[in-house]
Amino acid sequence: MAPPARPKLLICDDDKAVARLVAGMLRPAGYDVIMAFDPVQGYRMVQQEVPSLVLLDLQMPAGGGARMLDHLIGSTKTHSIPVIILSASPASEKATELLAHGAVAYLEKPIDAAVLLETVRNVLHVE
Repeated sequence: MAPPARPKLLICDDDKAVARLVAGMLRPAGYDVIMAFDPVQGYRMVQQEVPSLVLLDLQMPAGGGARMLDHLIGSTKTHSIPVIILSASPASEKATELLAHGAVAYLEKPIDAAVLLETVRNVLHVE
């Protein structure tokens, strides 16, 4: 019997150091992690890889994370993929708006590893 597949997570952040840091928190917890460094690349990877979850930075070029969230929510192929927003901006009206629009969580940078792992486990319903 084959072992169960590890959930695949996409980190989309234009700051490569932050993306690598977040990946370093997730991989030891049993997740396969892929990374994209702008929303165009991220959306293309979502279409090709169909991850279990997207961790999406808001402040990026090419329309930013909010525009990518719009594309994900608007596509029949990707609308059911949960999206966690990662942002250096404190939770605000924007966070409330993004959560109402379809994001499942909003985490402030710097990311706390324990909070990140707990949020991912809750979203994916993993023990």
